Amino acid sequence: MYTVQFLPYTPLSGTAGPYNTVYSYLLHHPLTEDRHILEPDLQLRMNESGSFTFTVTQKHPYYARMLQNPLWDAAVYRNGKFLWAGHPLIQDIDIYGNVTFQCEGVLGYLADNYIGTFSDRKTPGGWLYTFLAQARYQQFLAGGNMAFHRSFWSDGSSDFDYTGTVEPDGSGGYVYSENKNGVRRYSKAPMPAMNAIQTRLIDYFGGMLSVTLEGTESKYRVDYTNPWKRPASLPPDHVFQIGRNITDASVSVDYTDFCTAIAFTDSGGSAVRFPEQHDSYWLSDTAYCPKNQFYFVNTALQRQHGLIVKEQAAELENIYDTSGAVTAEAVGTFLLAASQLKAPQYRVQVTAVETDAPFCIGDIAQVVLPAHGIRARMVLSELSIRLDDPTSCTATLSGTVGEGG
Repeated sequence: MYTVQFLPYTPLSGTAGPYNTVYSYLLHHPLTEDRHILEPDLQLRMNESGSFTFTVTQKHPYYARMLQNPLWDAAVYRNGKFLWAGHPLIQDIDIYGNVTFQCEGVLGYLADNYIGTFSDRKTPGGWLYTFLAQARYQQFLAGGNMAFHRSFWSDGSSDFDYTGTVEPDGSGGYVYSENKNGVRRYSKAPMPAMNAIQTRLIDYFGGMLSVTLEGTESKYRVDYTNPWKRPASLPPDHVFQIGRNITDASVSVDYTDFCTAIAFTDSGGSAVRFPEQHDSYWLSDTAYCPKNQFYFVNTALQRQHGLIVKEQAAELENIYDTSGAVTAEAVGTFLLAASQLKAPQYRVQVTAVETDAPFCIGDIAQVVLPAHGIRARMVLSELSIRLDDPTSCTATLSGTVGEGG
């Protein structure tokens, strides 16, 4: 059962800090009289803010308050557990006075907050904590009482804190190891906090952000997790399959960003300069840079798909040493990036019954579509839910066939 809470911003007069009293009012409950919203449609997508559209009639007790003051959040719960929260972006009033609100998820707040320049080495969890803290500080400077509602916090950990590094092995090759020394990230210009999280963490490590309504250090808690490592909410034997729980299915394959090799560029957008004559660089049998070339190849993908080279900005502050040569650290970083290239991503969109096991973004499920030649575990990356018809929803699963076992 889905319910919705109405969370108006309620700043206390005479206070300058970000903490204030938080009130929560029941906006929608299918079994409660006068607490109904119409056509509630929730759209969830991994690492995006998501959206929630619904209509409120003049008979609803909070109709006037919601219409007169747009400073509020709506929080959606499923069986009493927090699912999503967002704030209104658009409101439309029809001839009968019914108001339709289009809400954006609270992650959108992070796209509205610019953070300053940065240059340091931290774990991915440490970087998330830093980006959220900088965004929270900007809200505190600008908003006072409002800061609490538009701020986030993290415990400073993530599933990616033990990160891989590639270093010279002393005999001309390179070896892979994992450590918690962190990764270097930098920016010479301010940027939105969400942009920093996306480009400095998610685009590099993958994974997903999840938001929880938790009024502790600030209003919303953000966790950065690896779907393949997080506790499963679906039963381990849950399968998406025609004739079992799928009423419709479509499959697409996205080759847009696919490549089998990377040519790196520096901060100025120019190609990284390698000597015209240099030996090949190898990371075991997973990645290499051919002799006298400038691109780094994923060995397995090249064998299967041929050579497809695309440019990528190098996330390094110092690519060259004092003599102008590419450093061993840079070569190791490039080899690691090539070794982590993925095969083309399959997107499987299914309309499936949800009653036995409610779906969540980041769930792992077995997908069996014999007609498409697909039998693989995939990550649930998008959900479309009608709160007034919870018996079915549209789910989109993404992943490389064979990924995750």
